[in-house]
Amino acid sequence: RAPVPAAVRSAVYQGVADGDGIRFTAQLELEVLSPGWQRVPLHFGGVGIEQASIGGQPALLVPTEKGYDLLLEGAGARRLDLVFRVGAPLSGDTHVHNRRR
Repeated sequence: RAPVPAAVRSAVYQGVADGDGIRFTAQLELEVLSPGWQRVPLHFGGVGIEQASIGGQPALLVPTEKGYDLLLEGAGARRLDLVFRVGAPLSGDTHVHNRRR
C-alpha cells in the first residue's frame, strides 16, 4: 500500500498582470499511487479557475474549504493544465498579491 494515495511531483506557474488581477497558467505533474478514485488536494483558495484539463479533457474539480480537490481514477502519472485568476491590489506602479498557504 502506498504511503499517500497521490502526490504532486512538480508544478510550473507563469503569471501575467491583467487589468486588476493576475492570470496564471500552471502545469502540475501528478502521480496517483493507489487504484480506484482518489482526491488530490489543490490548495488554491481564493482563485477563480478558468480552465482545468488533463490530456485535453476537462478535469473534475470539487470545491473545498482550502481550494479544490482534483478527482482522478486509476494509478499513474498525469499532467494537469490550469488557467486561473487572482485579484491583485495596486500598490504604486507594482501589482502586489499576498497569498497565504
